[in-house]
Amino acid sequence: MTALQKLYSIIIIGLFSNSLIAQDSLYNRRMGFVVKIDILSTALAPLVSQSYSYSLSAEKFIDKKQSFQLSGYFNYFNYNINSPHSKYRSFQVIPEYRFYLNNKNWHKGIYCGVYSGLIDLHEFIPNGNYDYRKRYIKLGALGGYQIYLFKHFAVDFLLGFGGSTIIYDQFVNSHGLQPSKRTYFLDGRLSLNIGYVFY
Repeated sequence: MTALQKLYSIIIIGLFSNSLIAQDSLYNRRMGFVVKIDILSTALAPLVSQSYSYSLSAEKFIDKKQSFQLSGYFNYFNYNINSPHSKYRSFQVIPEYRFYLNNKNWHKGIYCGVYSGLIDLHEFIPNGNYDYRKRYIKLGALGGYQIYLFKHFAVDFLLGFGGSTIIYDQFVNSHGLQPSKRTYFLDGRLSLNIGYVFY
């Protein structure tokens, strides 16, 4: 094999390898996901309702413009030391579908979509003979903006608006069981998520 043939062989192998690396990179971007936490709800919960809120979300990429995200929220509040068994607890599971409007970048920029959710709430005050349990589902539209910093660091701002309906409602106090008359109400979402991108 002459020197020229060796050079051609090296160039062809190099181009083929780069092509495979690029395809693999695109495949990993398509099959990757982001794990996030909502720092806004964690920061605002103690200020707004004197409670504590924790969240965890996972966004799964489908293709260049689409993804599914599943979020979980846990919120709790113990009322005071004089009523150690008084408590407020709520759990939320929120699946959502996203469609990104950016044509150039993967899962970056402005997006829109829809979300649903299941919320379970329990409030209990033994000194007041008060026990309240409620479950409701919600459905709405969302929009937001997501950027990546340093390749693996994601910042995601989300705003959503919709409605909720009660599927289970039980309010018990000293006068007995009192079902709620309210079955439908408006629902809103506001989140500032930060997370790590896995490719």
